[in-house]
Amino acid sequence: MSYRASLFRWLRRWHARIGLAAALFFVFLVVSGIALNHTESLRLDERKLSAQWLGRWYGLHAEVPARGFKLGDRYLTWDAQQWVLDTTPVARDLPPPLGAVRVGEVCYVATRDTLFLFAADGRLIDKVTGEALPALPLTRLGAVDNRVVIASAQGIFASSDGIDWQRAAGELSWSLVETLPADRSSALQELYAPAISSERLLLDLHSGRIFGRFGPLVIDAAALGLLALAISGVWMYLRAARAQRQRDRAKS
Repeated sequence: MSYRASLFRWLRRWHARIGLAAALFFVFLVVSGIALNHTESLRLDERKLSAQWLGRWYGLHAEVPARGFKLGDRYLTWDAQQWVLDTTPVARDLPPPLGAVRVGEVCYVATRDTLFLFAADGRLIDKVTGEALPALPLTRLGAVDNRVVIASAQGIFASSDGIDWQRAAGELSWSLVETLPADRSSALQELYAPAISSERLLLDLHSGRIFGRFGPLVIDAAALGLLALAISGVWMYLRAARAQRQRDRAKS
């Protein structure tokens, strides 16, 4: 077999292999590119992916709160994104709470302008704000005689249901931040794992940046593979066309 014939067979074999890899690469580029062009409608910037392995890949680490409010046998913790009752997220995008108490089966959590009522399982029952509160801004939250107590510059008020308020006095138990037990902190590791937006992850995959400094080299290698595929395809086409013309002339 001649050298050119051997080269042609070798190119055909590798052309098919590179073509398969290129097809998969093209499919990913097309799908990810279309998705990125519709980031707003697909809400990719709002969809968060949270996992410890993903955080480690990006060099991020879980920042578990070291302290929280104790609610009976449970704890309320928070960061800039969410409030968490034990391991159950109960609210998002709220300021840090200034206090939390449990009265009966209801957990009360206060910010400066709102009193939130949660069931024991973390379900939001109600939130009281504005004129429904006796005074604003709130400064402290506590409990006394099976009633929730709030404090403000205008005085101290108590309620058995978070709706009807009367002035209160006497010895009160105020909500204070406590250090979390070690087992509670460990249980929160996965929940407080850093969140990566779907848009960022898709962009990094699309560009190759997810592979670090070698990512662009991976994309460059894929581009060179596509170039080799195009060149070998053109060469084989021209060679086959020339061979066909020679056979046609021989027949005539």
